Amino acid sequence: MRLIITDNNRNQESDSILLLWSDVYEDPDERVISLPAYLEKNSDLFRKKYIRWVTDIYILNNKDIHNIRSKLSYWWFTTINEKCNYLKSPQIYLSLKLYAIQDIAVKKFATEIILDQVNIPKPVALIIRNWCNKNKIIFKIINNYKYLEYKEKVSLVRRCYRLMPVSMQGISWLVATLMRRILYYPPAICSDSIVNDIMIIGYLNDNNIINNDINSIYWGPLESKLQEWGVSVNWLYLYSGDGNLKKVRNLRKAISENNKLHLSNRYILLDSYIDIGVVIKTIYDWFMLMGSTALSRKIINIDNSDPDIWPLFKSEYMNDIYGQPALRNILYLNLFEKFFSSIKKQKIGVFIKENQAWEMGLIYSWKINDHKKIIGSPNSTIRYWDLRFSDVNIYDTFFKESNPKNWIDEIALNGEHAKKEYIEHGNIDHKLKIVEALRYLKLNIPKKHRRIGKICRILILGDYSHTVTTMQFDFMSRWLHNYGDENIIIYYRKHPSNNNNYSKYMMFDDELNGGIDEVLDEVDLVFSGPNTSAVVDAAILGVPIATLLDGNNFNLSPLRGCKNINFIESPEDFQRVILDITRNKFSYIENFFTLDKSIPGWKKLLLQEN
Repeated sequence: MRLIITDNNRNQESDSILLLWSDVYEDPDERVISLPAYLEKNSDLFRKKYIRWVTDIYILNNKDIHNIRSKLSYWWFTTINEKCNYLKSPQIYLSLKLYAIQDIAVKKFATEIILDQVNIPKPVALIIRNWCNKNKIIFKIINNYKYLEYKEKVSLVRRCYRLMPVSMQGISWLVATLMRRILYYPPAICSDSIVNDIMIIGYLNDNNIINNDINSIYWGPLESKLQEWGVSVNWLYLYSGDGNLKKVRNLRKAISENNKLHLSNRYILLDSYIDIGVVIKTIYDWFMLMGSTALSRKIINIDNSDPDIWPLFKSEYMNDIYGQPALRNILYLNLFEKFFSSIKKQKIGVFIKENQAWEMGLIYSWKINDHKKIIGSPNSTIRYWDLRFSDVNIYDTFFKESNPKNWIDEIALNGEHAKKEYIEHGNIDHKLKIVEALRYLKLNIPKKHRRIGKICRILILGDYSHTVTTMQFDFMSRWLHNYGDENIIIYYRKHPSNNNNYSKYMMFDDELNGGIDEVLDEVDLVFSGPNTSAVVDAAILGVPIATLLDGNNFNLSPLRGCKNINFIESPEDFQRVILDITRNKFSYIENFFTLDKSIPGWKKLLLQEN
């Protein structure tokens, strides 16, 4: 049987099967198979297979991976271990497509695999060729394809930066970070003034400073509640802004003012503890890491019948060793070590849990300095395809002491839905605690009875990714061309982190920039891409949703698997959604989050030791 991997050719001979690389079209008799659809149908199989590959890479190579500290492998700091398939590691999706091709080829007894008019990355084509050679399958390329890659618009300075060797990029970043510390960051707080009740660790960026007040979106009313309960808190922040010097000065002023106004709390910027000693230690650790890796550059793929996907990850892994990510990871480790070794013993620590590299340095430094309970809190949604939360239980028995994730005492989840997803990601459940969804408590309001009139108001909910948002506008242009009329009003709400201009599409009547709950009150239908978590707000408030799927990426919607959610692939699908809502056919999502505004779950979790 011949397998033809293609993008647009639907004419095949009787002895062949078409595998559509990014299209979702399928024939009922399986003569045409959509790889994105096949991946979704067999999602549990391929998700577990990839997570097992990551695990086995570590198990097979642990002796050749540098220990950055005693019993602390640098592996846990790498992007491969983080598994952020949305932004940092898009090649994960390509890897799972390769697994799908392998699975189909084995089941269909393929004797030949052909690439025909397909927009596929060259490294992926090479992996398919090598796998075919290993399994004595004929491999051909016909009708030469050209891989078109999205080119991000960047400034001249950033283009020059990217042309530098990765090691020089790292040094440049470290120098810039040190200069910001010397010139603009607030001074480090005296360790004797830091209280020993609770420490909460999260992000602080430029948008969180309003009139010298710190308004972090992550913790909602928790700060005011802790003051009401008479608890002293240390708020430790990692700076996540863009480095604009004027904004950094405002941040410095806000932290200083808040420390004067709120004497029972301490507001601390971790970057304030950067000094020449920390920088020297960071550079020393980095050189030790590079030297150790240079002596053992033999990271190996698992020796089995699977496609060798390591070439898709090799440059990412090397950048984690030699580039800016390595210096950033090591700097945070040294900062946490310096900070936690100098302060009073903390009773409870809570941090935003996303499996990022800095979390490993935090957990290690917290435990090595004998602070007490440490709690991880994934404060947004936990999605099926968000592999950062995926694990296999072998981590609990194999090199258990070297994995910082095993040192977390409890995981605070924001509802039963999050708990269910977290367990299905392969995590053990005895550490899990249900608390309130601090970021979403505003959704605890009476549900309105919605009825659509003659005018249908559609909200295009922009995505973090420029590519995805552009895809949404292109899709909406096609739908308007085929079905649009004067009874349609279109609004647009940009993602806070996407400042690209989409006015060229000339299709939306207004841009809505208020709070998401306020914006949703003005519309009848939300049109989103497959990534954003903001659709949960709409679902809870009863606003119908149409989510556009992308054949080149995962369905990362937090509503994947929920009933009465519209996942669409064509303008015809979207038109059916429009007809349904004009007939007032929609429903609410119930019990997605725990939304008690008195936050008794957090009170029990944080005050049990005080």
